[in-house]
Amino acid sequence: SIVLFVIAVLVEITGDTSSIVPIAIAAITGRFVARIFIGHGLYHDLMQVPNLPFLPPQCPLPARLRVAPVSELPGGRVQLRQLKPIETREELQTLLTDCGHQAFPVVSEGHLLGLVRRIELEEWLAQNEQSALHLEEVADVAPGR
Repeated sequence: SIVLFVIAVLVEITGDTSSIVPIAIAAITGRFVARIFIGHGLYHDLMQVPNLPFLPPQCPLPARLRVAPVSELPGGRVQLRQLKPIETREELQTLLTDCGHQAFPVVSEGHLLGLVRRIELEEWLAQNEQSALHLEEVADVAPGR
């Protein structure tokens, strides 16, 4: 724990092994006193600050919106781009030119097969002259697949 770390650092800095017991007593007492008066740590308090990017424990959307596709959510006017299991070189080049997404889902018959990152597509285009890419070669497999 942090108490042992503090004791080890203080003894290492001072080089005085005879002060291990007083330092340990002070550190452990300080830890217990802090727990009695505060009850939790700094990170717990920071999670409560509303402007920090922590997700709330409950979804803030009403139940009727939780089942809607992303494209139907407020502000969801962005066209979602997805890839088929086999894509041609030309389709991939056009996609990467027209779209700034950093990753793309690989979908077949409405089922998610995996996710392929932009950098992986760019590397494949630079290193291969093949006319088509089988995305299972570069995609991260979806959970449950």
